[in-house]
Amino acid sequence: MNAISIEAAFREWWIDSYNRPPNPQAVMTHVAFAEHVLALVELLEVVDD
Repeated sequence: MNAISIEAAFREWWIDSYNRPPNPQAVMTHVAFAEHVLALVELLEVVDD
């Protein structure tokens, strides 16, 4: 997953949840957090191998 696919998934979830598009701050914050979590998950997978 990259930032573009994370953002698309987030926007879809937000619109489904709140029935309106997210503001730029919500997108920026949530996408950055998701990228961080995914990087941590990848690091944990490397440690487990």
